[in-house]
Amino acid sequence: NNSVCTPICGDNLVKGDETCDDGSQDGIGCKMDCKGVQPNITCVTNQQGQTECNICGNGKREVGEKCDDGTQDD
Repeated sequence: NNSVCTPICGDNLVKGDETCDDGSQDGIGCKMDCKGVQPNITCVTNQQGQTECNICGNGKREVGEKCDDGTQDD
């Protein structure tokens, strides 16, 4: 039962003490406990509480990135 008030890490909804929830607990975007973001990752949470993350250096321009040339150099 998914309560709108109870935080459930991995449900792609930032609730309670979560600061980032990208819908998984794989530790690639948000940290596995949903209480932070991994290095070289930028995550944005929308008004509905859903998180989108990008990985710097993957060669794909994603949310929050001005560019991504496939390296982690500035």
